[in-house]
Amino acid sequence: MSQVALAAAYFALGRASLLLAIPPGFAAPVWPAAGLALAALLLRGNKMWLGVFLGHFLVNQSTSAFDAASVALSAVIAGGGTLQALAGARLVRRSPGFPNSLARGQDIVKFMLLAGPIACLTSPTLGTLSLAALGKISPSELPFSWATWWEGDVLGVLLVTPALLLWDLPRPASRTNRAFFITAPLAVTLVAAVAAFVFTRDHETRSVADGFRIEATTRHHLLEKEV
Repeated sequence: MSQVALAAAYFALGRASLLLAIPPGFAAPVWPAAGLALAALLLRGNKMWLGVFLGHFLVNQSTSAFDAASVALSAVIAGGGTLQALAGARLVRRSPGFPNSLARGQDIVKFMLLAGPIACLTSPTLGTLSLAALGKISPSELPFSWATWWEGDVLGVLLVTPALLLWDLPRPASRTNRAFFITAPLAVTLVAAVAAFVFTRDHETRSVADGFRIEATTRHHLLEKEV
Protein backbone atom coordinates (compact mmCIF):
# COMPACT_ATOMS: atom_id res chain seq x y z
CA MET A 1 0.00 0.00 0.00
CA SER A 2 1.39 3.40 -0.97
CA GLN A 3 1.21 6.53 1.16
CA VAL A 4 -1.37 8.03 -1.21
CA ALA A 5 -3.54 4.91 -1.12
CA LEU A 6 -3.39 4.84 2.68
CA ALA A 7 -4.30 8.53 2.89
CA ALA A 8 -7.22 8.01 0.50
CA ALA A 9 -8.51 4.98 2.43
CA TYR A 10 -8.18 6.83 5.73
CA PHE A 11 -10.01 9.83 4.31
CA ALA A 12 -12.87 7.68 2.99
CA LEU A 13 -13.32 5.85 6.30
CA GLY A 14 -13.03 9.08 8.27
CA ARG A 15 -15.60 10.93 6.20
CA ALA A 16 -18.02 8.01 6.49
CA SER A 17 -17.53 7.91 10.27
CA LEU A 18 -18.26 11.62 10.61
CA LEU A 19 -21.81 10.88 9.47
CA LEU A 20 -22.22 9.34 12.93
CA ALA A 21 -20.48 12.18 14.77
CA ILE A 22 -22.12 13.39 17.95
CA PRO A 23 -22.62 17.17 18.29
CA PRO A 24 -20.60 19.34 18.16
CA GLY A 25 -19.32 16.92 15.51
CA PHE A 26 -15.69 16.33 16.44
CA ALA A 27 -15.94 12.73 17.68
CA ALA A 28 -17.63 9.64 16.28
CA PRO A 29 -18.65 6.56 18.31
CA VAL A 30 -16.86 4.28 15.81
CA TRP A 31 -13.64 5.28 14.01
CA PRO A 32 -12.44 2.40 11.78
CA ALA A 33 -9.69 4.62 10.36
CA ALA A 34 -7.80 4.24 13.65
CA GLY A 35 -7.68 0.49 13.05
CA LEU A 36 -6.54 1.00 9.47
CA ALA A 37 -3.74 3.32 10.61
CA LEU A 38 -2.40 0.85 13.17
CA ALA A 39 -2.58 -2.06 10.75
CA ALA A 40 -0.71 -0.08 8.08
CA LEU A 41 2.14 0.70 10.47
CA LEU A 42 2.34 -2.87 11.76
CA LEU A 43 2.30 -4.40 8.28
CA ARG A 44 4.32 -1.85 6.29
CA GLY A 45 6.41 -0.12 8.94
CA ASN A 46 6.46 3.26 10.66
CA LYS A 47 7.28 4.92 7.34
CA MET A 48 3.51 4.84 6.66
CA TRP A 49 2.96 7.56 9.26
CA LEU A 50 2.83 10.18 6.52
CA GLY A 51 -0.17 8.54 4.85
CA VAL A 52 -1.96 8.38 8.21
CA PHE A 53 -1.23 12.04 8.93
CA LEU A 54 -2.29 13.22 5.48
CA GLY A 55 -5.53 11.23 5.51
CA HIS A 56 -6.43 12.40 9.01
CA PHE A 57 -5.58 16.01 8.19
CA LEU A 58 -7.78 15.96 5.09
CA VAL A 59 -10.70 14.49 7.05
CA ASN A 60 -10.46 17.27 9.63
CA GLN A 61 -9.93 20.02 7.09
CA SER A 62 -12.84 18.88 4.93
CA THR A 63 -15.23 20.02 7.65
CA SER A 64 -13.42 23.24 8.60
CA ALA A 65 -12.84 26.70 7.19
CA PHE A 66 -9.59 27.28 5.34
CA ASP A 67 -7.92 29.72 7.70
CA ALA A 68 -4.76 29.59 9.78
CA ALA A 69 -6.47 28.55 13.01
CA SER A 70 -8.49 25.76 11.36
CA VAL A 71 -5.49 24.42 9.45
CA ALA A 72 -3.40 24.43 12.62
CA LEU A 73 -6.13 22.63 14.55
CA SER A 74 -6.51 20.02 11.79
CA ALA A 75 -2.75 19.46 11.85
CA VAL A 76 -2.68 19.04 15.64
CA ILE A 77 -5.57 16.55 15.60
CA ALA A 78 -3.98 14.65 12.72
CA GLY A 79 -0.71 14.63 14.63
CA GLY A 80 -2.48 13.12 17.62
CA GLY A 81 -3.97 10.37 15.49
CA THR A 82 -0.58 9.66 13.93
CA LEU A 83 1.19 9.55 17.30
CA GLN A 84 -1.49 7.17 18.53
CA ALA A 85 -0.88 4.77 15.64
CA LEU A 86 2.89 4.97 16.23
CA ALA A 87 2.43 4.36 19.96
CA GLY A 88 0.12 1.41 19.33
CA ALA A 89 2.54 -0.12 16.83
CA ARG A 90 5.43 0.29 19.26
CA LEU A 91 3.52 -1.29 22.14
CA VAL A 92 2.42 -4.25 20.02
CA ARG A 93 5.90 -4.81 18.54
CA ARG A 94 7.52 -4.73 21.98
CA SER A 95 5.09 -7.36 23.20
CA PRO A 96 6.78 -10.79 23.54
CA GLY A 97 5.89 -13.09 20.67
CA PHE A 98 5.25 -10.43 18.03
CA PRO A 99 4.75 -10.93 15.17
CA ASN A 100 2.14 -13.58 15.75
CA SER A 101 -1.00 -14.67 13.97
CA LEU A 102 -3.33 -13.92 16.90
CA ALA A 103 -3.86 -17.66 17.12
CA ARG A 104 -3.69 -17.95 20.91
CA GLY A 105 -6.14 -16.45 23.34
CA GLN A 106 -3.39 -14.71 25.30
CA ASP A 107 -2.10 -13.08 22.10
CA ILE A 108 -5.55 -11.70 21.33
CA VAL A 109 -6.08 -10.38 24.87
CA LYS A 110 -2.63 -8.77 24.93
CA PHE A 111 -3.20 -7.15 21.55
CA MET A 112 -6.64 -5.86 22.54
CA LEU A 113 -5.27 -4.28 25.71
CA LEU A 114 -2.15 -2.66 24.27
CA ALA A 115 -3.46 -1.54 20.88
CA GLY A 116 -6.93 -0.59 22.09
CA PRO A 117 -7.58 1.04 25.48
CA ILE A 118 -3.97 1.98 26.25
CA ALA A 119 -2.66 3.32 22.93
CA CYS A 120 -5.99 5.00 22.17
CA LEU A 121 -5.56 7.41 25.07
CA THR A 122 -3.32 9.54 22.84
CA SER A 123 -5.55 10.98 20.13
CA PRO A 124 -8.61 11.80 22.27
CA THR A 125 -6.47 13.60 24.84
CA LEU A 126 -4.57 15.75 22.35
CA GLY A 127 -7.66 16.34 20.24
CA THR A 128 -10.10 17.38 22.94
CA LEU A 129 -7.56 19.55 24.76
CA SER A 130 -6.81 21.36 21.49
CA LEU A 131 -10.52 21.86 20.79
CA ALA A 132 -11.10 23.17 24.30
CA ALA A 133 -8.10 25.51 24.10
CA LEU A 134 -9.51 27.08 20.93
CA GLY A 135 -13.03 27.30 22.32
CA LYS A 136 -14.49 24.72 19.92
CA ILE A 137 -15.91 22.78 22.86
CA SER A 138 -16.74 24.03 26.33
CA PRO A 139 -15.12 22.62 29.47
CA SER A 140 -18.40 20.90 30.30
CA GLU A 141 -18.41 19.16 26.90
CA LEU A 142 -14.81 17.98 27.17
CA PRO A 143 -15.34 14.77 29.22
CA PHE A 144 -18.14 13.49 26.97
CA SER A 145 -16.23 14.39 23.79
CA TRP A 146 -13.11 12.66 25.13
CA ALA A 147 -15.02 9.52 26.08
CA THR A 148 -16.78 9.35 22.70
CA TRP A 149 -13.49 9.90 20.85
CA TRP A 150 -11.69 7.25 22.91
CA GLU A 151 -14.53 4.75 22.48
CA GLY A 152 -14.60 5.30 18.72
CA ASP A 153 -10.85 4.79 18.35
CA VAL A 154 -10.82 1.70 20.58
CA LEU A 155 -13.67 0.10 18.65
CA GLY A 156 -12.00 0.98 15.35
CA VAL A 157 -8.74 -0.66 16.41
CA LEU A 158 -10.32 -3.76 17.91
CA LEU A 159 -12.65 -4.36 14.97
CA VAL A 160 -10.45 -3.45 12.01
CA THR A 161 -6.79 -4.06 12.87
CA PRO A 162 -7.04 -7.81 13.68
CA ALA A 163 -8.98 -8.41 10.47
CA LEU A 164 -6.35 -6.67 8.33
CA LEU A 165 -3.48 -8.45 10.10
CA LEU A 166 -5.09 -11.85 9.60
CA TRP A 167 -5.89 -11.33 5.94
CA ASP A 168 -2.31 -10.23 5.26
CA LEU A 169 -0.97 -13.61 6.38
CA PRO A 170 0.16 -16.22 3.82
CA ARG A 171 -2.76 -18.20 2.49
CA PRO A 172 -2.63 -21.83 3.67
CA ALA A 173 -6.17 -23.14 3.90
CA SER A 174 -6.14 -23.31 7.71
CA ARG A 175 -5.10 -19.67 8.05
CA THR A 176 -7.61 -18.53 5.48
CA ASN A 177 -10.38 -20.32 7.35
CA ARG A 178 -9.27 -18.84 10.66
CA ALA A 179 -9.11 -15.37 9.15
CA PHE A 180 -12.64 -15.75 7.80
CA PHE A 181 -14.13 -17.09 11.02
CA ILE A 182 -12.53 -14.29 13.04
CA THR A 183 -13.12 -11.37 10.69
CA ALA A 184 -16.72 -12.26 9.82
CA PRO A 185 -17.94 -11.77 13.41
CA LEU A 186 -15.88 -8.57 13.64
CA ALA A 187 -17.57 -7.22 10.52
CA VAL A 188 -21.01 -8.17 11.83
CA THR A 189 -20.21 -6.50 15.16
CA LEU A 190 -19.15 -3.30 13.42
CA VAL A 191 -22.30 -3.18 11.29
CA ALA A 192 -24.47 -3.95 14.32
CA ALA A 193 -22.80 -1.23 16.40
CA VAL A 194 -23.33 1.36 13.68
CA ALA A 195 -26.94 0.28 13.12
CA ALA A 196 -27.68 0.40 16.86
CA PHE A 197 -26.18 3.86 17.15
CA VAL A 198 -28.13 5.20 14.16
CA PHE A 199 -31.38 3.72 15.49
CA THR A 200 -30.79 5.17 18.98
CA ARG A 201 -29.82 8.57 17.63
CA ASP A 202 -32.86 8.77 15.35
CA HIS A 203 -35.15 7.60 18.15
CA GLU A 204 -33.81 10.25 20.52
CA THR A 205 -34.13 12.92 17.83
CA ARG A 206 -37.76 12.00 17.22
CA SER A 207 -38.45 11.93 20.96
CA VAL A 208 -36.99 15.41 21.43
CA ALA A 209 -38.93 16.72 18.44
CA ASP A 210 -42.18 15.17 19.69
CA GLY A 211 -41.63 16.62 23.14
CA PHE A 212 -40.99 20.04 21.67
CA ARG A 213 -44.16 19.88 19.56
CA ILE A 214 -46.26 18.81 22.55
CA GLU A 215 -44.87 21.60 24.71
CA ALA A 216 -45.37 24.16 21.94
CA THR A 217 -48.97 23.03 21.42
CA THR A 218 -49.68 23.19 25.15
CA ARG A 219 -48.25 26.69 25.45
CA HIS A 220 -50.23 27.77 22.39
CA HIS A 221 -53.49 26.56 23.94
CA LEU A 222 -52.68 28.29 27.23
CA LEU A 223 -52.02 31.56 25.43
CA GLU A 224 -55.31 31.25 23.54
CA LYS A 225 -57.19 30.79 26.82
CA GLU A 226 -55.51 33.83 28.35
CA VAL A 227 -56.44 35.93 25.34
